[in-house]
Amino acid sequence: MGGLGDGFGFSGKSVSISDTSGAFAGATAPGYHGSGGGGGIYGSVDLTPQLRAGGSFDYQRVSAGFDGGSSQGYDSYTFKGYSTYRWLQSFVTGSIMYDYVPTRFFDAATGGTGNFNSNLFDADISVGHVFALIDPRGAGSYAMVTKAPPQSSVIRNGLLLELSGHAGYVTGTSNGFTESTGFIWGNGNLQYGDLGIKAKLEGVIPANGVIWLPYVAGTVDQLVGYSNTLNIPTQAAIAADTLTFNQATTVWGAEIGVETQIRPGWKIGAKIFDSASSDFNMAGGTGYVKVQF
Repeated sequence: MGGLGDGFGFSGKSVSISDTSGAFAGATAPGYHGSGGGGGIYGSVDLTPQLRAGGSFDYQRVSAGFDGGSSQGYDSYTFKGYSTYRWLQSFVTGSIMYDYVPTRFFDAATGGTGNFNSNLFDADISVGHVFALIDPRGAGSYAMVTKAPPQSSVIRNGLLLELSGHAGYVTGTSNGFTESTGFIWGNGNLQYGDLGIKAKLEGVIPANGVIWLPYVAGTVDQLVGYSNTLNIPTQAAIAADTLTFNQATTVWGAEIGVETQIRPGWKIGAKIFDSASSDFNMAGGTGYVKVQF
């Protein structure tokens, strides 16, 4: 089990909007910026020597401001479960996630305020392999440094390369609501597939009874069939409409961090990360503690 805390900032450029009625032809959604942070807990259990299952809960509080003065503040409650099967240096992981997001909204154009809730679901599967690039033992194999591994199978110093790929599906909805001024916002809908790859280079360095695990990683994700829409119901002087937000669908990521194994089963780590597309960027840092019983 373990705990983590993080903080981050983000910004996004204005993106184009298309709609079914043509009333918003040529319109753009405003740019935005914001920050957030929070923390969580997680735990796992070894069901067999090769199979591990775990779960986590994470809370984030976020505030965002938009060009023109509108703003949102929201809380994110994320629940996640996963299982990982390892065979020698290869692994496969499946996960499911649910995110509940109550949101507070201020509309600078009308002076109105309101509240709505969003629900997000994510299912994902990844496969990967760890290569021992430098292994002083000459064994050419690698096993994660855990609470009680066979000493002959563990690299106590060396250089590792982990390559993995994943495929996932994300779907979410936001509830419609009525502003304090009477303007009515309809439901929002988000859905896409996510195909991605990751490369992670990690060192294993023993020093004074502590094992240091510095690493650097890079990712690229392609969002497939991306759809982000918002419904506007019929109301005074406005016909029913559906807005579509045309956002970038290729996302790059990078992170650099270090873990220290102070004794078998105990790890303390920290990392900084950045994730960006052509119209979005988020950067931040995370610190965490892992304890395996």
